[in-house]
Amino acid sequence: FPPERPARGRGESMPMKKRKAVEAVEDTKEKRPGNVINCWSGPRSLSTSLMYSFHNRGDVECFDEPLYAHYLRNRKVLNPNHPGPDRPYHDLVVKGAMNAGDTWLHLLWQPPRERTKMSFVKHMAKHAVVESLYKNQLYTVMNSLRNVLAETRNFILVRHPEDLVRSFNAVIPPTLEETCLPAQVQIFMLHAQFRKHRGNESATMPVVLSEDLRENPEGTLRALCKAIAIEFKPEMLRWEAGPRPEIDGCWAPWWYKTTHQSTRFEPPRRDKPPSPPLSAELRALVDECAPYYQFLRSHALKPEAVTHRA
Repeated sequence: FPPERPARGRGESMPMKKRKAVEAVEDTKEKRPGNVINCWSGPRSLSTSLMYSFHNRGDVECFDEPLYAHYLRNRKVLNPNHPGPDRPYHDLVVKGAMNAGDTWLHLLWQPPRERTKMSFVKHMAKHAVVESLYKNQLYTVMNSLRNVLAETRNFILVRHPEDLVRSFNAVIPPTLEETCLPAQVQIFMLHAQFRKHRGNESATMPVVLSEDLRENPEGTLRALCKAIAIEFKPEMLRWEAGPRPEIDGCWAPWWYKTTHQSTRFEPPRRDKPPSPPLSAELRALVDECAPYYQFLRSHALKPEAVTHRA
């Protein structure tokens, strides 16, 4: 998930390698305790800090954007004239050991490593909804994604679009696709369709607001852990400063500087001077993002009230 080469056309047999991978997943369904947690995030939304928070529990192994290479490859194939902004770490990602979605899925379904109970997977949501092109046929990953959502614990992490756009623009110019908001809504609705099909109308996919993580980290983490049915641990509230090369993606030197300096979810500075006005182009992008954000915000978790510090 998503396949490096899509399933064949109607009437064609499934490649042996793919069929074996599917059979392996089917064989383990009864044994799987749903120990995979997917965080479907957008950029500049505290997703790396949240990954560090989960990693600091001591009972979680972490994966950092394992679908990134798939996204870069297929975006270039589908849009050869407009493959998107080049990244200085492009070749490092594409040539990385975890560059196949199927390989990642296969590894994720295996029993967790010794002394590890769960796997936390940080995604940029746009990576999961890119299409693959094979023999002039488009293959969307929706069927594979639906299976992943059905067999794992999932939540969405979202940030106010104005803050997201300002932060992203400090590194490279943002686009609607880069915000991941359309992809996050798409994933949320796909999960809702699956629930309806299974006759479960109550458990919507949890949505976490990054501003809640900053304002009330303990209450937000407690609410999130409850929503995905795991135990909250106080160790999630603090971590040691510095990089974590055992889990950081190869793009960390370009994007994780602030996270590497952090030791916790910091509240916003009250004495920070007002931000300068956005350009007309960026303001238009924020306005374009607003409906997606407002929809997701309407489903956001309410942080638990905390009367004492963990």
